[in-house]
Amino acid sequence: MGNAMELYGWDVGAYPFESALLVLSFCYIDRPGRKLAVLCGVVCGLMVMARITTGVLGLPILIAVLLAGRMLHNDSVRALWGTVALTFGAMFVTILTVVIIMKGDVMSYMSAWSADNIITGHGFRDMLYGYLRWAWDDVVFYSRLLKLDVVIICCCLLTIAYGKVFGRVGYLAVMAVILLFLIFKRMGDGGGVFGKYLVPVVVLVYLFLMVRGREENWAIDKWKIFLVLVFALLPAVGSDRVLLRLTFFYSIPLLMAMVYNYRNEFLKLMFLYLTIPALACWIYWEITKYGSYCRAEEFLPRHQYILGDGERCRAIGKLSVEIDRLKAEHKRFGVFGDSRYVASYIFEDEKPFHFQAFHYYYREQTRQWIKDYADSLDAVVMARCDLPSMTYAEVADLFGQYGMKQQAEVGDYVVFSKD
Repeated sequence: MGNAMELYGWDVGAYPFESALLVLSFCYIDRPGRKLAVLCGVVCGLMVMARITTGVLGLPILIAVLLAGRMLHNDSVRALWGTVALTFGAMFVTILTVVIIMKGDVMSYMSAWSADNIITGHGFRDMLYGYLRWAWDDVVFYSRLLKLDVVIICCCLLTIAYGKVFGRVGYLAVMAVILLFLIFKRMGDGGGVFGKYLVPVVVLVYLFLMVRGREENWAIDKWKIFLVLVFALLPAVGSDRVLLRLTFFYSIPLLMAMVYNYRNEFLKLMFLYLTIPALACWIYWEITKYGSYCRAEEFLPRHQYILGDGERCRAIGKLSVEIDRLKAEHKRFGVFGDSRYVASYIFEDEKPFHFQAFHYYYREQTRQWIKDYADSLDAVVMARCDLPSMTYAEVADLFGQYGMKQQAEVGDYVVFSKD
């Protein structure tokens, strides 16, 4: 499924729990108590079970939240240790409950664990090679938004100036005109991606809040700013696109709520001019696409009770004809390349071949995987795109050298097969 169906991404299983834990942490810092501590422990346990790597930062975050509650509200050390025991006790009970629900007992869960489930491309060497490459790609992408950033800043300054000269009527009038202009501009650009356009705003808000040391509530705010920053990085542990996480979806509304109490018209206008056009475009596109939605099970297996974009469902569904042909010929096939898990999830009945092969950072490793596919399988399905270490043409040529020729091309996918 993944990106093709726009229902969920690779790390999304933990997102609801990450968001809930951040909100509960805010509540605990404001009003520490045992009930909130238990809730934090339960949600942290669910988050860890949804994605194990979240525990790397999640557990230190939980301890930091409990410490913040003690320091801000003068709790005793004894009360702190009692709260820590209660919180982590609730977390471990939650983990144990999930394990029993999943497998019946702990030993069955442990025996079901497989190292093959840990995808490649997330080791120390990969962080230096692949992660930095992704970070640079993000920097390049965000730099292309500078023109929009300048436009938004000018719109904010213009609105404030009109308000000072023409009063509230002039302020509201120019605001309405600018919003209409930005909405039509965003529609002309195809809508864009909501979170990525908020990069400058989030950075400005972070900086603004960091220098509000004169405010009486700064002691609480600095903990909340710390939490937002750390939680923005939480999904990046064991993943990539670190820079993208800094504008993660649950950071934005909380930052907006924190800024609301301050008298800073410029930041409020930036939020307004970036969010309203983005949401208006999203609503418009969803309404216009409504008639194209269909029951995904009409085109794809394992998609009961799911509504999907008709065009995308049909595009991927066309690949099922080729997959059925391979199965009818009793050919063993596998999916290779970037975006491989879309076709793997939909069409492969057994565990995917080389399931853990995810990032293709290294040329020699990629060449070895191609050889393994060719030696072990009768056919390969691949999305027609370049890999980080090899171009699509090089991959196709290498499969050809191993006796796999291109047999069909269906939408974005190509099928290589042995004669």
